[in-house]
Amino acid sequence: MQPELIFEPVINMLWLSLAVFAFGTVLRLKAIVIDKKNTEDDFKIPTFENGSELIQNSQRNLTNLFEFPIFFYAVCIMIYVTGTVDEYFMLLATWFFWLRVLHSIVHIFYNKIFDFFWKIKI
Repeated sequence: MQPELIFEPVINMLWLSLAVFAFGTVLRLKAIVIDKKNTEDDFKIPTFENGSELIQNSQRNLTNLFEFPIFFYAVCIMIYVTGTVDEYFMLLATWFFWLRVLHSIVHIFYNKIFDFFWKIKI
């Protein structure tokens, strides 16, 4: 197996971060320019308290994408440097990426996961 393949999920994570950043930016520009619900001053502090819930969720998700996945990047680099890239690590890295995609979708668009689980009778 080519060791460089471990960087595919890493690059995908970077694309996910860029996509969430672009999505949040488009939402903020829409709120300022098209909807005229906010001014640019409302978006100077990254919590965006005056923005919609969707804007706030996308910003929180972007912040999260710059926190925890840093460990993922570090582990992938260590796996590459030590030459231990194999199918198992590739599977784990790919699953991590897809779970982060799922997490981003739920975090941005739903973000009421506990309500969902409380309604299920186990």
